[in-house]
Amino acid sequence: MKSMTGFGIAELTKNGIDLKITVKSLNDKYLSVKCKIPKEFPEYISYRIERMITELLRRGSVFITVYMIEKKEIIQKKLLKDDLIRNYLDQIKVISKKFDLKPNISISDIFSLEKVYKSPIEEYDPQEFLELILDLVKKAVQRLIEVRQKEGEDLEEFFIKSINRIEISLSTIELSIPNYIQELKTKTSNRIEKILENYIKKIDEDKVISEVTYLYEKSNITEEIVRFKSHLNKFWEIISIKDQPVGLSMIFVIQEMQREISTISAKYNNISIFPEILKIKEEIEKCKEQAFNVE
Repeated sequence: MKSMTGFGIAELTKNGIDLKITVKSLNDKYLSVKCKIPKEFPEYISYRIERMITELLRRGSVFITVYMIEKKEIIQKKLLKDDLIRNYLDQIKVISKKFDLKPNISISDIFSLEKVYKSPIEEYDPQEFLELILDLVKKAVQRLIEVRQKEGEDLEEFFIKSINRIEISLSTIELSIPNYIQELKTKTSNRIEKILENYIKKIDEDKVISEVTYLYEKSNITEEIVRFKSHLNKFWEIISIKDQPVGLSMIFVIQEMQREISTISAKYNNISIFPEILKIKEEIEKCKEQAFNVE
């Protein structure tokens, strides 16, 4: 079991530049990936990073940010792209002549132009640089997975304790059924006897028996208890699954347990057991909330 929330980071210093990659993930029903890279990077790098993430993670909103910091000595030695600057100046001359303008171009204006500097990544072979970035991303994601794994272990411990508490309360409810049904039968029988004593006309015995049977069946929650136990067994199976996403299955089973306890609460009019029903509802709600964090 893994959590869907976490954070990972990987850094590398090479050829005068510092590369840092951060990976953050949040809850999501499916897998969505967003990548932010420096403007100097080719756009296809973002695509390759996003594609690689789909092979490493299953669910969650994943945000990858790539940072590049150039060393001071590299900045000082930064080379201008002479051909590009020459092209800019030629274009300015053409526009000036065409519209009869007198341009006032300063050195600072030239330095402020985009892409007039040679980027340090241009010193790399494109494929080599791509592999360098992807390897760094993989390291960051691996650290993210380790965090998600640790949080998943904490979640598993939480679910185990919560389900144990539910089973204790459910057992208390189940043990109370025979006495409650017997009390219900006794009370109903006494009421019928009193009615018969004061009733002058003939009573339809079959109708009376039918009404008593209906009252008994309406208050009998044995089937709901059996189904609830089945859902608990399924939940234990899900918790034991390793290296597979289980969050959606977990939420489905929790919803089924929620339906059963709501039915039990509506049918079982045993005031002494209400605290146990309330405990189960509270634990189910906690489990549901935490299940949204599970991959």
